[in-house]
Amino acid sequence: MTHAPLARPYRIVFSCANMLLGTYAAVGLQNLTGERVLLHSDFDAALALLAALVLFSGLSLLVAIPAAYLLRRPATLRSVIPGRDEMIFELSTIILGIVAASLILHTIWLTPIVLALLTILHRSTLVRQLQVAASTDAKTSLLHAGAWQDRATQHLARTERERQTAAVLLIDLDFFKRINDEHGHQAGDLVLRDIADCLKHELRGYDALGRYGGEEFVVFLDNVSRDNATTIAARVIDKIRALTPEIDGALEPVTITASVGVAMYPSAGTELDELIRSADAALYTAKRAGRDRVRVADASTATD
Repeated sequence: MTHAPLARPYRIVFSCANMLLGTYAAVGLQNLTGERVLLHSDFDAALALLAALVLFSGLSLLVAIPAAYLLRRPATLRSVIPGRDEMIFELSTIILGIVAASLILHTIWLTPIVLALLTILHRSTLVRQLQVAASTDAKTSLLHAGAWQDRATQHLARTERERQTAAVLLIDLDFFKRINDEHGHQAGDLVLRDIADCLKHELRGYDALGRYGGEEFVVFLDNVSRDNATTIAARVIDKIRALTPEIDGALEPVTITASVGVAMYPSAGTELDELIRSADAALYTAKRAGRDRVRVADASTATD
């Protein structure tokens, strides 16, 4: 039987310290303004409470984001900034906590209603997190192969219905095995995360992006021409080449390159499996041509 790993002690200490820091700052503001200046009306009291809430949340983010960035060392700072759903959940929980505290002080018999709302909120969020976890790759947080195929199939159906063109990009890291052999699998995992962050930053938010397996990544690009697709693929390999992963023990910077195979819909295939096979064939051509380049499956010419 396997057990989920426990949270590391330093993370628990940091989270508690961050929470206490935000709380003390919010209480200090509330004592400074709420009790001395703003408590002339219910509106003023609510305004003081809102200011304390903004200070608590802002200070927590100000401390947590740099810490997460220094710990994970992702390709971009943007990747550690909480998303909209996370922020809404966090603020909703804090607001319901404030409401619960107020009810305990003034109308304690209504407290169970707030506790029930908190339970529903956390349960719905947990279900969502489980759904996301079931469809994402643990190392890169991208869609795993099966989830990507489901998403890409939906995109392909819309592409066909709207009579558009589209592209599948198959991205394979060059000589990735050397990184694992020379620096260890943890270094390889770090590189995979950096590549995933790079791809998320370079691609459009609605493009279907996934880890196809090993060191391969796959993308479905909606409504793009052949020129658009090759330009995007070329930009991706340029950005990957520019990455400088900080690998412990490496005597010199590790250079990463990638090869990309592009398959256009409908010229290279009308079914997803056909497009993947065509992109794979184009990728193989790019590898044989020297790697670190783009090849397109539906034409005899290619873009380096």
